[in-house]
Amino acid sequence: MATNGSGRRRAEIKPLLWVLLGIAAGALAIVAVYVLTQGRETETPEEIAEQIARDWSSGQIDNIADVIASQVTSGIPGVQQLASGIIGNQIRQHIDWEIATPTRLGQNTYEVIATAGAPIEVRLLILDKRYRVSLDFKVVTNTKDRIAERWSPDLGSFKFQEN
Repeated sequence: MATNGSGRRRAEIKPLLWVLLGIAAGALAIVAVYVLTQGRETETPEEIAEQIARDWSSGQIDNIADVIASQVTSGIPGVQQLASGIIGNQIRQHIDWEIATPTRLGQNTYEVIATAGAPIEVRLLILDKRYRVSLDFKVVTNTKDRIAERWSPDLGSFKFQEN
């Protein structure tokens, strides 16, 4: 090896060191990309089923409001249709949702309970009352096709509570 004026060895391995550092940096970059992309778990079937139920709920507001309103007005003969329309409009404007943890029914099939609720106000002559209504809907999802296959209201879960 060559020496410089003071008798020390010149660092001729410097270019090799830069090559090795470049290789290490490249390997580190590859590992980072893998960890950030491939290393993350994909969505679970339960997460997919929950998202399907959320998408279903936002696309069914008119139907859901009508079902809940008819439950509220079912015992009011003569004005059921009118009262149902007024209450249905209030539900449409203020509906909120709670989505329960999905239950597996079979391969790619999950049931999700989506609870729709809304505050409503009843004003008749001197009556001015505020209530909260809610009703559970059973949504059967297909996680492979990412669709809601069917749904039905759970009429036994209907709640009509004064606020």
